[in-house]
Amino acid sequence: MEHWDIEMVVDGVPRSKNSWVKDDSMINNVIEQKEDQAIFNCRVKLKIIFYLPIANSKDKRLRGKGVTVYSRSTPDLDNMAKHVIDLMKRKLFSDDTHVSSLFCEKYHDENPRTEISIKYLY
Repeated sequence: MEHWDIEMVVDGVPRSKNSWVKDDSMINNVIEQKEDQAIFNCRVKLKIIFYLPIANSKDKRLRGKGVTVYSRSTPDLDNMAKHVIDLMKRKLFSDDTHVSSLFCEKYHDENPRTEISIKYLY
C-alpha cells in the first residue's frame, strides 16, 4: 500500500472546469485545511478518483446496492482533473508543471465525491 503525504475527500458532485456551476467553495475549503502540509518546489504524484452520482435514467438497477461502476458519461475525465489541479495550484504545490505523475478514474456511485491523494517526490 502506497504512502500518500496528503489525502482528501471532497463530498458533493465532481465538476469540470467547463461546468456551468462555478461554486468551488467545498473543494477550496478542503484544500485550505491541508495547506499547512504543502511542500513547494518539488515534483508531485497525484491520484484523483471522481465518483459521479448514478443517473436517474441510467443504471437504476444499481441504486441501493452499494455498487460502484466505471463512468463513460460527461464530464470528460481530463477536464475534471485539470479543474482540480488548477484549484490546488499555488496552495498545495507550486505549479501544475510539477505534476510528474497523474492517475485518474471516474465512476458512478451513490455517494458523489472526489478523492484526492498527493505524494511529494523529493
